[in-house]
Amino acid sequence: MTPPTIELKKFHYAAFASDETNCYDAEVWVNGKRAFHASNGGTGGGDHYTPFPKGKDAEGHYLFGHAEMKEAMGILEAYAKTLPPSKASFDDPKTGKPFEMEEDVESLIGAAVQAKLEDRVFVRFFRNLNKKIYFIKEGDRGISYITNKNKDTLALQGGIDYVRKHYPTATVLNGLPEAEVRRLVKGKL
Repeated sequence: MTPPTIELKKFHYAAFASDETNCYDAEVWVNGKRAFHASNGGTGGGDHYTPFPKGKDAEGHYLFGHAEMKEAMGILEAYAKTLPPSKASFDDPKTGKPFEMEEDVESLIGAAVQAKLEDRVFVRFFRNLNKKIYFIKEGDRGISYITNKNKDTLALQGGIDYVRKHYPTATVLNGLPEAEVRRLVKGKL
């Protein structure tokens, strides 16, 4: 089965309210069609899904797009069933093996939320590539940097040369294509 395209539009995230889960609010679009509204209060409960209003009837009552939501949910549920269970970072006390969770609509939407949050962090990081020299030391789990105090091209190149001289096995991120930087920093930001 071809993976459906899941887009989150009008995405709002509240880090301060994200206690046990991500506190967010978004329009969910599936395969290019506006499907339903999703949100989570951030207190550990499940996501909430509601259809969009589609106008009003003759008496002024709102009409909702239940059919669009049902169609999108069907697409997502069918796709989730084709995926292998995801493994948790903790063991199941009954089996002693990593706990496994079946994929479902909530896990697919959760992955889209997480990707949106990671993309926001990456965009901020990418904007700073002209202000700092970022590099990954061989075997390091994180990203190191030195500040380009003059913020000009010569100072930036001097900083890159400095890193290459003092950390010859490090990978300097400045100047690499965006896709390569994304691949290298995934999980490190």
